[in-house]
Amino acid sequence: MGNAIRVTALLTGMFVSLSLAAEPTITYQGQLQDESGPVTDTVAMQFRLYDSETDGTKVSENIEKPEVSVSDGLFQVALDFDAELFEDGQRYLEVEINGETLSPRQPVSAVPLAMHAIGTLDSTGSDIRHAPPSDNEVHEIGEDGTYPAMTMGADSLPVISFFNTTDETLMLAACTRTDCSEAEIYTVDDEGEVGADNDIAIGTDGNPVIAYSDATSDVLRVAACTDPQCSDAEISTLDGSLNTDRTGIGIAIGAEGRPIISYEANDALMFARCDDAQCNDAETVEIAAGASRSSIAVAANFVAMEEGQPVPMISFANTNGDPAFAICHDAYCDEVEIEEFGEETPLDVQRPTSITVGTDGNPVMVYSGRNPPRDHSNIVKCLSATCDSFEVRSLGSLRGAPDVLIDHAGNPVFSIDSGVAFVGLCSNAACESGRIQPVSDFFANWTSLAIRGDGRPLIAASNIEDDTLNVIDCANEMCLPYMRR
Repeated sequence: MGNAIRVTALLTGMFVSLSLAAEPTITYQGQLQDESGPVTDTVAMQFRLYDSETDGTKVSENIEKPEVSVSDGLFQVALDFDAELFEDGQRYLEVEINGETLSPRQPVSAVPLAMHAIGTLDSTGSDIRHAPPSDNEVHEIGEDGTYPAMTMGADSLPVISFFNTTDETLMLAACTRTDCSEAEIYTVDDEGEVGADNDIAIGTDGNPVIAYSDATSDVLRVAACTDPQCSDAEISTLDGSLNTDRTGIGIAIGAEGRPIISYEANDALMFARCDDAQCNDAETVEIAAGASRSSIAVAANFVAMEEGQPVPMISFANTNGDPAFAICHDAYCDEVEIEEFGEETPLDVQRPTSITVGTDGNPVMVYSGRNPPRDHSNIVKCLSATCDSFEVRSLGSLRGAPDVLIDHAGNPVFSIDSGVAFVGLCSNAACESGRIQPVSDFFANWTSLAIRGDGRPLIAASNIEDDTLNVIDCANEMCLPYMRR
């Protein structure tokens, strides 16, 4: 295997029991590479615990795994340690492969601190800031920036709309590099308190279109950028009865290249279809009374409704705070079907929901709220385009504003702020399994997600400790830290 061993390692944090009276089992997953790429082989591994990340004292016996099967770089082993080893504080796992010791050691605990596991309710919400993925790059791109909405531009460079908390203005960061390590910052609108609720899409002309709130006048505005960097924009006012409490604004590009927008006004979930690509005016329709916290997506060529035309799909919280889903029968949303998930998933949705459409044409929705006595999040995979049947999977005790997309493999991936920023990666299109990985070592207030051309996630997140806007560039498609010899 040579000297260029590299391991992408993950401690899943799934345990047989959270009680120290039991024997904790750590499921250790990783990705093994050498200078030729992903390894397919049988290797010998050893694992041991220390009381420090470097140097320190060895506190466990070696656990030997003499024949670990590695297929296309992937492996998984179960490690059983005495529960008493965790009674005296943080432990660090050292890994040896074919006689070579890898670094850094990985922090482990007798409770799931390293990550939350999809499909479990074990997560304690404990402080995980001591264990950030060390190979993810964090780029600060703006001061006084929060509530980001990010997408990939027509030039495959990220663009991020956000709210400047000091000047109370709508801003846009046009990244000049794929990892967003450099960006040009533009003021989009500074008339009143604007942009605290916003969303962004790329128009058919390749320029950003931003829907956002004006809290001074309680109106919905749209900025149609005149170039890909949004150095200038045409601004229109669409509705004068907007709820400006960050209850969720969603924008997508619908039929004929016209922006479509979901938002809350007059205590109802509303839908706006712009009259042209610049959204100089729009037709509005009420979708559901008493509803809020919406997000919008488009299903292209949905034959079951209006053949050959993209139709809007909207996730939201109904008047009881339960998660719900609306699919329009045509591009104008004149007729709507609504599916509610409240009986199957009782949850008081308290942050904006997020929706996308899978490669099979079926919606995927992520939402977060509170089911006393705990915070909680779920992902819903619709089994049909109209979501008349669906599967709900628990994401554990996370609570934040999610953002969900479909990755290059056709699987859902999402970001969410829950103390720190997390990214969740489903292992298949139905999200029957997967992992949720912390990606920041700072407290995040809001996140937004994009996928680079090479498949690596980018997460925009506001740091509430210093009011800066940051972009987290994942080191790999799984956002996992590398371990190196």
